[in-house]
Amino acid sequence: LREPLEKLVARLQTVTIGLLTDLAQGKVNSSLANSALYLKVFGHTVIGWRWLEQAIRAEEGLAKGNAADVSFYKGKLQAARYFLTWEVPGCHHELAILEARDDVCLGMQDEWF
Repeated sequence: LREPLEKLVARLQTVTIGLLTDLAQGKVNSSLANSALYLKVFGHTVIGWRWLEQAIRAEEGLAKGNAADVSFYKGKLQAARYFLTWEVPGCHHELAILEARDDVCLGMQDEWF
């Protein structure tokens, strides 16, 4: 389960360093133009990490063999599988936009509304 999250963390780290470098060079507007997208990816990364932790604890709980808790732990594992398989990989699209320093949002003009 951890592989999708590891890939996301590595790519997010690269994007973060790139954006911080741009900020240090004074490219404030272009660096922050897609900040909501960055926050979404960062949030998914944190939630993915939390689901991975819960999956580890669920596997430990299943190993203890308490029959009353089996369904609970299997539910935790399935939810973790869902998030790490469906939600986490989708963040790579957002990271591609951030890597490209896409300026669609930044380029919008007030008078166009």
